[in-house]
Amino acid sequence: MSTNLRQRQNNDRRRVRSKYSLNLISNKVIFNVMVKFHTDQAVPSTGTYHFAGHMQNSACQPTENEKRLEIVAGEIFPPCLHCKTGAFWEIRL
Repeated sequence: MSTNLRQRQNNDRRRVRSKYSLNLISNKVIFNVMVKFHTDQAVPSTGTYHFAGHMQNSACQPTENEKRLEIVAGEIFPPCLHCKTGAFWEIRL
């Protein structure tokens, strides 16, 4: 395998082009995975989801209780619990 090809493959491994975030530190792999979803998407797995922002600009400031959501798989992600506009939700794995 050429050196140039090997460098490109290593660079591709460092890039993240999805909803997932991965932190690599030296030879240790430290996972910091956050998966984002938005209002009207189906919930893929039961768990605690955290408010990650509004889908459009908003001056709304949800309370700490409104920023956490216990939801069951198969349900639909709700809008912001404070202002009822579209929102992003994330689960931290």
